[in-house]
Amino acid sequence: MAMWWIPAGHIPTVMDARERLEFRRRCGDTPAAFSFAKPFPAPDLPVGAAAPLPISYGGRKFTIHTNSSNGHCTPATIFHYRQSGSRVWATYQGGPVHLGSLLAVADQSGGLDVRYHHVGPADVFRAGTGHSQPEVLEDGRLRLHETWRWTDGDGSAGATILEEIR
Repeated sequence: MAMWWIPAGHIPTVMDARERLEFRRRCGDTPAAFSFAKPFPAPDLPVGAAAPLPISYGGRKFTIHTNSSNGHCTPATIFHYRQSGSRVWATYQGGPVHLGSLLAVADQSGGLDVRYHHVGPADVFRAGTGHSQPEVLEDGRLRLHETWRWTDGDGSAGATILEEIR
């Protein structure tokens, strides 16, 4: 068993639990993973720290709803998101994208400042930057409205809409 403190509203994944359990096995009880025998108090927010983010991306999966013609991702591309505080990351693959990853920092509205790279068609590396703005759908899923620009190749820009899948 392993316990740890999570932000209000965050739902940890099975992978999160496995990682914490393995960490506790290796390191013993620490603030990162502990037991009933040696609990740790809830962490305080550092002085000047921002309030918790309104959206948790951890454990969510997305696919492409629409994409600009110069984008590589298609509805066959699946994005697996993780999050720690304001830091968000994902791996993605499928369709013409062999393997990709992204790193992002979330702002107080839940918007993401994104950097990404992937191996695309013909094993060509591509990289870019973008901004995603979330929309909460009526059923609770997220839709991400993303504007982006390639930082290599032709430097062209585009727009993508990703939708959460369950």
